[in-house]
Amino acid sequence: MTPESCLKKFFGLKEFKPKQKEIIKWIVKNNHGLVIMPTGWGKSLCYQIPALMQDKGITLVVSPLIALMKDQVDKLKQKQIPAAALHSALSGEERKKILKHINQNRYRLLYVTPERFQKENFINIITKQHISLMAVDEAHCISQWGHDFRPDYSRLGEIRKDLGNPVTLALTATASQKTQKDILKHLNLPAETKVFKQSTYRPNLYFGVQHTVGMENKIANLKGLLKKHQPAIIYFSLIHTLEKATQHIRSFSIPFVKYHSQLTPKVRHQNQSLFLNGDVPVIMATPAFGLGIDKQNIRLVIHFEIPTSLESYYQEAGRAGRDDKTSFCYLLYDEDDLSIGMDFIKWSNPSLSFIQRVFWIIQNHSDAVYSMGLDYIREQLNFYNRRDFRVETAVNLLKRWNYITETKQGFKILGNPENWPPSKLLEQKEKHQLIHLKQIWEFAKSTKCRKQIMGEYFGEPDIPPCYSCDNCHTGNSASHENRTQ
Repeated sequence: MTPESCLKKFFGLKEFKPKQKEIIKWIVKNNHGLVIMPTGWGKSLCYQIPALMQDKGITLVVSPLIALMKDQVDKLKQKQIPAAALHSALSGEERKKILKHINQNRYRLLYVTPERFQKENFINIITKQHISLMAVDEAHCISQWGHDFRPDYSRLGEIRKDLGNPVTLALTATASQKTQKDILKHLNLPAETKVFKQSTYRPNLYFGVQHTVGMENKIANLKGLLKKHQPAIIYFSLIHTLEKATQHIRSFSIPFVKYHSQLTPKVRHQNQSLFLNGDVPVIMATPAFGLGIDKQNIRLVIHFEIPTSLESYYQEAGRAGRDDKTSFCYLLYDEDDLSIGMDFIKWSNPSLSFIQRVFWIIQNHSDAVYSMGLDYIREQLNFYNRRDFRVETAVNLLKRWNYITETKQGFKILGNPENWPPSKLLEQKEKHQLIHLKQIWEFAKSTKCRKQIMGEYFGEPDIPPCYSCDNCHTGNSASHENRTQ
């Protein structure tokens, strides 16, 4: 079966988008690849079609979110493609059934989160299978220099080895040169692995920065933008700010839902569905919302607080206008946001001594930690700032370093560490994040074309002035809207 016949038979499409066919042909010849394509460009076809062209074996897709996996698998099943997603939201019986079907070679594609590789029963089964292709979606999550680092993602190089080092395709919408190198390193892929890069330039997106002073000024700007453009995503760095803004937005008479980690999985799923189905026009969210979400008609993305990097900003803003129609991306910038950004970085980078203290508490007070959760650790460390998530970060790092694991009975110590990572590495990571914060600050203050700035950051220095950002357009964004619609 050829790539073209697969495309037509299973997906009902007549032709590929740029680079898709080239990537597919490269992969079916058993070559590794790294794909960097803007949101909505069809990255999933680059591993789904090779999966259907293989005579034997299973394509293992590592994906960060249960909702994203479910969405992909549902669409594949509608096309009569044998696929499954194995995740924690399934019942025990459902998981057992999928594991049985894996052993019986019933699937062409299997989607899992990276955390699934912590499960011994899954490892025992999957390592006995022939993995024809390993696809790593949202691959920027692997990199400690990326904007959405997840410890379990960084173990995937070790997991590849356990699986027999299968052909691997890493995919992401954005990655700087440093992040690209880090992805290849952590996946144990050769440095000469071919990188397929589609330009980050999105002509249909308008970028603007609105300079504000204080919460009330931000809320007024937010109201004006929401009255003009919907559906909309409003991104917040901190849950605290999101909840505070909620009190004001209720007065707008615009229906909205929320999405953040302090809501239950059930509520998050319900709110996401309401927004994706068009029942509610606005969602207020932390950056966890949106990875791989397939909503074509988002007309507006607002960053209420300064993001942590240009990489994360462009990834999140890029969720607008997937239907190629004019859409708007605004950053509401307040000078005071810099201190919030610096706090965020501090909380994301606890010192080695702090991490060691967290380990000691878990080791010596396991029953109390089990019954009271992370609040017990905070209490022992004598700080109560709910916005400070250093404890969560420390626990994630201890898991990554294989010093602890989490079971239904609480945390389990995997042995006393003999060699702690050098403090220098942690300090280097914090320094790198501060450089990223400085770059997004310079972006907000700059009078240069917004898209040229981002092009230079992502290794595309030849992008011409866009005439679709606030700095290029001589009038205001309202006149730009009249001109482009």
